[in-house]
Parts: sequence; C-alpha cells; structure tokens
Amino acid sequence: MNARNPVLSLAPLAALSVLVLASGCKSESGGGGATGSTSAPSKEPSAHVRKEHSARPRASDSAAAASSSEAAAPAAAPVKDCGSLGAEVDDKVFAPFLPRLAGSYCADGAAIKTYGDGAKLDMDKLCTTAMDGGCVEYKDLGIKRFAQLQYKEGHGKGSWVEVRFSHFATPQGAYALFTKHVLAGDPAELTKPEGTKPFAAGGAASSGGGMVNVWKGEYVVELVFGSDDPSVQSSKVAFKKAAREATEPMAHDIAAKLPGSSDPLPDVKLLPEADRYPLGVEYAVNDPLGMLKGAGAAATGFYHSGDKRWRVVAMVRADSEKARSTMGLVKKGGQAVTGIGEEAADVELTTNDKKKVDALFARSGTTVFGVVDDEYALDKKLSEDEKKEKLKALVSAAAPAPAPSGSAKK
Repeated sequence: MNARNPVLSLAPLAALSVLVLASGCKSESGGGGATGSTSAPSKEPSAHVRKEHSARPRASDSAAAASSSEAAAPAAAPVKDCGSLGAEVDDKVFAPFLPRLAGSYCADGAAIKTYGDGAKLDMDKLCTTAMDGGCVEYKDLGIKRFAQLQYKEGHGKGSWVEVRFSHFATPQGAYALFTKHVLAGDPAELTKPEGTKPFAAGGAASSGGGMVNVWKGEYVVELVFGSDDPSVQSSKVAFKKAAREATEPMAHDIAAKLPGSSDPLPDVKLLPEADRYPLGVEYAVNDPLGMLKGAGAAATGFYHSGDKRWRVVAMVRADSEKARSTMGLVKKGGQAVTGIGEEAADVELTTNDKKKVDALFARSGTTVFGVVDDEYALDKKLSEDEKKEKLKALVSAAAPAPAPSGSAKK
C-alpha cells in the first residue's frame, strides 16, 4: 500500500501495552483500582486484551453517516459523587468540555497534561512526553492545543478511560487527523463483525477495540479503555461490552459540549452515500490519494457494488480559477477526455509501492471530481466506461440547478 496512512506502533498505555494507533500517544498514568490516588502502577494486559488492540483496521466517517450509526452504548450504573477520587479538571480552557463525573467514571483532573496555547507545556514537549510518533503529523495539520487525562471507574472495579483532546486551527486539520486515526487499512475489513463501527456523536465518530474517536469542528477526542478487572479481562465479549459502556456515553457527552459545527466539510458533502463503505471516508489537506502532492484539500470515499470497487475524490475550491489550477495539477501527463464537465482527463498514477492506478478527473465550476481505482482491490476495478458514467453522474449532481423561468432581472 502507499504510505498515506502509516500505522504507528505506540508506546505502552498503562494497561494496553501494544495498542496500535496512528497518533502514537503515551499514557502518563496507570490503571489500578479506583482509589483516591491519582496514578497506579503500570500492568501488562491479559493476552486477549493485547490481541484485541494489536492489529485493528480503522476507517473514516462523515457526519452524513451518523443517521445509520449505532447509538451509543448505555452507560454503566452512575456514581453519585466522586468523593476523594480524582479532581476537577485543572485547565480553564478544556474544563468546560471535560466533566469531573461522567457516568460511573471520575476525572483525575489534577493530573491533566496540557500542551500549546496558554497551556502548562509548550507544543514541543508533546513529542517527548506524550507521543512516540506522529507528533510532526499533528503539527503539520495545525494543532493548537492538546490535553491528556484519565477517568477512573468509581465503583472500585479497576477500569479507566484515557482521554486525549486535540484542538486544531481549522476543521479541515481536525478532520484529517480523525480520518488518519480511524482509517489505516482496507475499509472492507470494517464490514466484519469485529470491525470498528460508526456511532452517533459529534460530526463523526468510530468505536471498536476499546477505542472511540470523535470529530467535531476544530476538535478531535480519543478515548481508550483499559481495565485490571478480572471479569472484564475474562473474554473479548466482556472486554468489548465494558469498553463500549465506558467510552461511548462519555464520548457522546463530551462531543455535545464542544463548540463548532457537526456538519460535514464541503468536500465530504459531495461524496455520494450510496455504495460507500461505513466509515469509508479519508481526508487530506494537501496530498489527495498520497499521489497528488500539492493538489490541496480533498475528501476520498471508498465504494463497492457487487464485485467492483472504486474511490471517489471531491475537491472544492474557493473559485473557478483555483479549481482550474487544481485540475491542471491533477491532469498533468494525462490524456484529455471530452464530454464530461468543463474539462476532463484520464491519468495514470503510481502508488509508493509502484502500483499503477487509473484515475479519471473532471472539473465543473469550483469543484474537481475523480473516480479512481481502489488500490486495495485492483483486481476489482471499474472499466473505463463505468468510470466515465460515474464521473458524469458526480458532475451532474453537483451542477447548480438552472434558474426558474422568468427569474432573470429585467
């Protein structure tokens, strides 16, 4: 595969020592029982927990998928009062979004680590104290502020949720990080029973393997579940149930407090929903498909129907001149195609691992569309005629409706 979504192995979480996540975040506090302490010794997870988190494919989502998403799992029995367990979140910027009590979990708010604008630590420390990899990616996407803290189970069952909270300069940067976190392989894998699933929270959310990722506006929230409770570690089923009950209601509540819009980005709105894989959207701020460096922002959807698979690319620009510039870049070296949009071209692209991928691009007004082979299934690609038909449909659907008769000014 090409290198657009590398899967980075993280440093150990307190109890999830082999968790794989694109962000590469370190845990700074351990699991342990639910006592008044703010940290506990790190413990090696059981074999089934290691397997559960060691090689999970991930995929992206758009807010348009929320209507078909699973509802959040019911929370465990709530705790009425955290008492001496944990503390209020010690950060005036993020505290409004991070309650001390969330269901049956209490925030260890005094131990929160914050980085960036007005935070306790500058952003350079993020690379050395919270991440083993992916730090440059956060910076490239415009991160402004980051926080890491832990919620502990209040019934003394020895479970916890680590929360990682990121604020970006733009919704585009935030959504790009979200899709990198949840899409690190073939989205077809997500259709399997054990695959990560979407659920309704924020603008887009995914849940699976003890992890939840949420995007809304300029924010990305990650929640990672861990437990020393023998009953939770007794089986995959028990672990998944406990993880969902802990993370999903918490993620839903945090997302509801976040400012900003839950609407999909303009490029994402133009991706058809029909035949798209659940959680089947990838967003890039500058290098669509990992093969069009400098082309600017784009949303890519992954599709399938019968035995055929393909991708759709949508790139919305501020005006027609910028769209023409983008089209000029993507069609470089290609062959002109007539009869689709204002201009179109057939282009052969090459992945980082030297695979040849055929792409058909067209521009209509301020938007550039593409229908591209799916590099995960090159033996199931569309024919040239099928690509043209799909591209024509995209251009036609995005074209502005004609003005009603008699509406012209006199």
